[in-house]
Parts: sequence; structure tokens; C-alpha cells
Amino acid sequence: MKKKLPINYTSRQAVMDDLPVIHCLEEKKSLHYSGVPGFSLERLRNEYETPGFDVNKSVHLVENQQDKLVGLVEVWEHSDPPVYPYVWIAVDPDLENRGIEDYLMGWAGERALQVIGRVDPDLRVAIRAHTDHKIESVVKVLKSAGLGQIRHGFRMRIDMEGEPDAPVWPEGISI
Repeated sequence: MKKKLPINYTSRQAVMDDLPVIHCLEEKKSLHYSGVPGFSLERLRNEYETPGFDVNKSVHLVENQQDKLVGLVEVWEHSDPPVYPYVWIAVDPDLENRGIEDYLMGWAGERALQVIGRVDPDLRVAIRAHTDHKIESVVKVLKSAGLGQIRHGFRMRIDMEGEPDAPVWPEGISI
């Protein structure tokens, strides 16, 4: 499953000090595909400090020759039992479809396999992942890894210009 890293890129494990650059990449991707900045650096920090999640083992980075972060993968396998390792891939939108996604998915597959020794042999282990349907390069790599689309999620956003009207409660109902 392991894929070769494209020429002119290097990879390494993340450390907590990488959070600001990870956040910048996530924000760039979110702005590109959704037009909104995504979640805050503080929220990312909170997620990476989740008990049982080890950034040094579970977040893998790809950098260009100038040591700029251009891609990352997270593998979340801290549940008990860890039968559904969760994979999240992010690549700089300007560098998609250059093999970075393939490399990251290969790394994620190997990392996810590490849970096999931690679960009862009778249990089934299956990778979970999600991505925005607009990120075709990640959709493609997930499909090529054998993952199929089984669920959709939608986010509704309303830009309010003022306070909403006060609710009108049915007779006998009060707050």
C-alpha cells in the first residue's frame, strides 16, 4: 500500500510545534474549497490534545524543498477498541494531483494497520475517512484505496444581518 514520495518533497512526523503551519494549510484549503477559514488554531490544539491521540505517531507531514508544509495526513485510532481508524488528508490546493495524496494515503494505510495487534482477532477493522466532495484529488485517492462513499454530510450556514424574530410559542408553552 505504501507509495513513493514524489521528487522534491520530504516527509516527517509532526510535533506540537507544527500546529501553526498545520493550521495555515488547513485554513488555505478551507478558504479555497468553502470560502470560509475553517476552525481556529485553538480548536486544532484541543483536538491534537485529545487523550490517546499522539501527534508524533499519528500526524505525518510532507514539505517542499523550502521546508514549507504542503500536505498532511492524520490517523485517529485512539478509540477503544480501535476498529475504525479515521484518516484525514489535506494537501495544498495548488499542489493537488502530484502524487502527494497517494503517498499520504499509503502512509495512513500502514499506520492504520498498527491497530490490528490491539483488537480481538474476531473483530473487523476498517478505515474510515471523509473529505469535501469538491476535493477531487482526495476523493480519487480514497476510492483507489478501496474506500467507498457510504454517507453524506451537509453544513448549513446562514449569514444573519440582524437578530432573528422572537419565537411565537404555542399557547401553554413558555420559557
